Formats: sequence, structure tokens, C-alpha cells
Amino acid sequence: MPVNRLEVLPRMRPVVLRNVRCVYCGCDLSDGTRTKDHVVGSRFVPVGTLYQEWNLFVQACRSCNVRKSDLEDDIAAITMY
Repeated sequence: MPVNRLEVLPRMRPVVLRNVRCVYCGCDLSDGTRTKDHVVGSRFVPVGTLYQEWNLFVQACRSCNVRKSDLEDDIAAITMY
């Protein structure tokens, strides 16, 4: 039985989850559908804080990753306005 434990990770290194299902829709991922997704889009991290230093990466299907990216463009535009 696996033991759940808290692991201390290096501070300025991305965390990469090696999930086998899309984190958004739950479909099985294959080499042809798997994409790496930045959970927090880099355009949402202010320069001077954690910019280009930390992020959480997950595996998502291409369809969900594209939809999320399209939404982020809209949200970024609204935020800048």
C-alpha cells in the first residue's frame, strides 16, 4: 500500500505531474493526444515574483489545452483593460 507523504521540492523548480488522464476532461492520454499544460499561464505571473521560475505542469489532451489557452487570451485581455 502506498504511503502518502509530503515531499519538500526545490523552491525554484517546476512541479511536473505525470498523470495518464487529462486533468480537465478525464480522457485517457496517448502520445498523440498528450500535451504539457502550464496550470498557471506564464502571462499571469508578474515579472519579478515567480516569473519563469516556478510552475505546475500537468498532462492534458490537446483539445482541452487549446480551449484553456483560448480562454486565457480572453481573461488576459480583460485583466489588462
